[in-house]
Amino acid sequence: MARNFELSASDQTKTRRCFLGQRHVATLVGFLTCYLQTSNRIVAGVAIVAMVKHRQLNETSTWNSSEISCPLPSTPPESVIKSSFQGEFDWSTQLQGVLLGLGSLSYLLAQIPAGRLADVLGSKPILVYSNAATGILTLISPFAARWHIYAFIAVQFIKGATQGCGFPALYKMTSNWIPRNERGTLSTLMVCGYSVGMAVTGIVTGWLCDIPGLGWPSAFYIWGAITFFVSVGFHFIYYETPSEHPWITAEELKFITDGLETKASKKQPPTPWKKIFTSMPCYAYFYGLAGHTYGFVHFFTVQPTFMGTVLHYSMAENGLASCLPILISTVSGVLSSMASHWITKKNLIRIDTLRKIATGSSALGFSLCMAGILLAGCDAIINILFFALSLFSLGIALAGIVISGVDMAPVFSGSIMGVAAFVSGISSTLVPVVAGLLTTHETLSEWRIVFWINLVVVGSSGLVYVLFGSAEVQPWNYPEGEDITKEIRHKDQNMKLMDNKSTEIEEQQ
Repeated sequence: MARNFELSASDQTKTRRCFLGQRHVATLVGFLTCYLQTSNRIVAGVAIVAMVKHRQLNETSTWNSSEISCPLPSTPPESVIKSSFQGEFDWSTQLQGVLLGLGSLSYLLAQIPAGRLADVLGSKPILVYSNAATGILTLISPFAARWHIYAFIAVQFIKGATQGCGFPALYKMTSNWIPRNERGTLSTLMVCGYSVGMAVTGIVTGWLCDIPGLGWPSAFYIWGAITFFVSVGFHFIYYETPSEHPWITAEELKFITDGLETKASKKQPPTPWKKIFTSMPCYAYFYGLAGHTYGFVHFFTVQPTFMGTVLHYSMAENGLASCLPILISTVSGVLSSMASHWITKKNLIRIDTLRKIATGSSALGFSLCMAGILLAGCDAIINILFFALSLFSLGIALAGIVISGVDMAPVFSGSIMGVAAFVSGISSTLVPVVAGLLTTHETLSEWRIVFWINLVVVGSSGLVYVLFGSAEVQPWNYPEGEDITKEIRHKDQNMKLMDNKSTEIEEQQ
């Protein structure tokens, strides 16, 4: 049952002092969900190197003199795999691609129905059961692989679908728990779980696969068990809405509810699909997020290939450089979220303007860095410099396009995020396909076409969102068709007045 509280003027001042509370527990749940989703997706991609038998081949490079290519280093690096662990499966590279790709396909297909389920059932059951199912499927993966290849394929496909259910639920949780003026900070901290999970899982899984007596199965056992037990913990510490939480304080409850755009209701209204798919801000949001995803996925999928085949980085150098995007994007995401929180707290500009500035700056910065890479040619140092700056620019969008869907329609955030994730998933699957089709000879001139495409896609997506997107609450967000944007702005103004009053009291003291 919902809980209502009336606070005095002094209590309202205390409301602004709710630094730590149950909304931060919800943020931790979101962070761990992102972390574990990434861990359970990456473990197969890393462990498969130790699972399959590798044929040691001498690397030879054949360059077409009519093509622009970078010169080979004077001392070519060795390309022999130096691991003492011998794989036990004789799977072809085509079959390995199917294994890794099916999980991404089912993840993509689950987005839209999962978004609707999150709106109807709520975020808690989706997060608890999807994480538990993911953990169990990861745990049984070694048994499935040793039983039959098709059993392993089936496990990977189902696991991808369970992971796809969690992503839209996170946005539903955000709309229920995170106040509008803290959304830039706390939502960004949630999303940082993806990059942290990618870094930690890659290092730990590779280390586990090389331990004699443990090998690759231990990675599946450990990550699967951790995911399952954490999901059980979610059941006890996370509640669907602040009003349902038995331990939340009156001050924090009012602080959260005053900062939300949603109206508590036991009955979830039907999703206005017709209005969503006839809304220009929605299309601008879908394309803006798809463009951001396209640029981000490039650095995690095909950029290492460019550095190895064109710039001739050694395996050790390439591996070290591959960690760069994780660190850089996390740093810029945290910094942008802190700036977003400070700006919204001071109510300096509207949320809509803030989201557009962050998105536009991110797209522009990335496009300029792509131009820098195009001009850098074979200069490895300049390439790495613009490589790092590109990821720094993309991280800024964590305070922009990445969370603007919740601002636009918090009541139907799960459904909208499901569609956006589906479109972004299509975008991400195109990255390796396009690069593979365009770089058959692995020359610099071919890769320049790839960088031009990145520049156009990401740059245009940012421009489209700035011109046609919106972070304002849409009228169709409410079943009665009531536009309460003025009410929200009135809340923001009251919160600003409370901030100013609190500051005056502190100065007097």
